[in-house]
Amino acid sequence: MTTQHFAAELAREAGALARRRFYGNRTIAVNHKLNGELVTDVDREVENLIISLVREKFPKHGILGEESGLSGNQNECWVIDPIDGTTNFVCRYLSCSVSVAFCRKGRPVVAAIHDIAANETFFAASGEGAYLNNQRLRVTTTTTVGKSLFLASGVINGKGMWPLIESMARRSMGMRRTGSTALDMATVAAGRADAMLCGPVKFWDVAAGALLIREAGGLISDTEDHTSFAFGEPTLPFVAGTPGVFTAYLHEMKKHQ
Repeated sequence: MTTQHFAAELAREAGALARRRFYGNRTIAVNHKLNGELVTDVDREVENLIISLVREKFPKHGILGEESGLSGNQNECWVIDPIDGTTNFVCRYLSCSVSVAFCRKGRPVVAAIHDIAANETFFAASGEGAYLNNQRLRVTTTTTVGKSLFLASGVINGKGMWPLIESMARRSMGMRRTGSTALDMATVAAGRADAMLCGPVKFWDVAAGALLIREAGGLISDTEDHTSFAFGEPTLPFVAGTPGVFTAYLHEMKKHQ
């Protein structure tokens, strides 16, 4: 089994566990991290499953997990967000996902995101395209901001984000906010939205999604013109989207920072 297919199966199996807990037994232990974010026993259960499967298949690979931290080989490392959208998961709001990426020397080369509620698995490999099941994904061909739909993601109560969102909501067809950055990136890659404006998030939120978007023909840049994310580091605010409207969205974001 290739690393790409392993990643897709990994996300599906972890997603199946999360889906059973989402729709089944609602006795979920919920705690707060030091930064105020929610963490549940399901986050830890899903992450532990992924880690065990990775170590069984690739014992020499490292792990960077949202709940467990960094261990092992950073040059060949699996990056795990076990439940992206934990608050949604706790509230049974239908927007949460499992996100896994394999990074070689800090750069994602294989990625998979599983939509827990919709039971869809998005996956990509560097140079081989992005897919939903067996369907090749492409970003939209929209070229006009006024005909675009965008997503607002990440931490949006920081500097300039609300005025930015308000400005682009007036100029575009509208804004949607789902609460799962990884799923938002998969949504853009699948051509279901034209762009996303994202406030600062963690590396595990974007590692898989960034590869999906690039392999689907999209563009990504933060406010300092970085087109990739530093391994293990929080991101700056960034834009991702189809080339036809990307520059306009990025220009507007820079104006509000």
